Amino acid sequence: MARTEKDRTTGLVIEHCVDWDDFVRYARTVPDDFLFRGHAREDWRLQSELDRVVEAQSLPRSLTYRKQVASRALADFRERASATLRLRPNELTDDEWMALARQHGMVTPFLDWTKSPFVSAFFAFSELGHRADPNLPRGAWLRGSAGQDRVAVWGFNRTGIQFEELKMIELLPWANARQAAQRGAYTLLESDAYLDLESYIHSQSEMPRLIKWTIPASEFQSAMGDLERMNITWSTLFSDLTGAALTANSVAFR
Repeated sequence: MARTEKDRTTGLVIEHCVDWDDFVRYARTVPDDFLFRGHAREDWRLQSELDRVVEAQSLPRSLTYRKQVASRALADFRERASATLRLRPNELTDDEWMALARQHGMVTPFLDWTKSPFVSAFFAFSELGHRADPNLPRGAWLRGSAGQDRVAVWGFNRTGIQFEELKMIELLPWANARQAAQRGAYTLLESDAYLDLESYIHSQSEMPRLIKWTIPASEFQSAMGDLERMNITWSTLFSDLTGAALTANSVAFR
């Protein structure tokens, strides 16, 4: 059974799973109102891509600056993508444009989640191959052990959440096939004081809203094989040529 750890500073509960099957048992009991996110490293924090870049590059941390960066990027993306998608810019809301941009790799203040613990586990494990060996193409399966590292799956209890600086974003994905396939949702943290979700939530709520499961990276083969049998693959989560190409990598290098 998993070893339970509680962070004394934040109160975060961490369940260190023995193996993949241990995580599956947990995942099948989590309530439907949870959101999930997978990380290929257990020490990564819950940060949007924009906030991670701001912190790593020592850029201004102010909310005003971060909004300016996001606004410039979104305006440029909307102009370029409108022609490709044959959409008028006003056919999507700003949030819909931002979600679409995030799904295609743009640095945004949106932190993406999924309503499926197994989809989040796929993303946690799927990046292991390239991280363990940069010579492996993205999507390729690892051979043998992935070392002693652990991946992480975060669970976020969103029941009755009412935080002034944290916005829940759940959109109808009529123009966002990737969001639909991944059962995606987003959070937007608009805080001057915090750049990661776990610190912000701890400062606002006595209720433990976050839980983290860690799984041995050496469970890669078991996890990915099981997820494939669940029809969770690159090609089903990215229902376009990118998904087809990454799935081909996994087949070729298995």
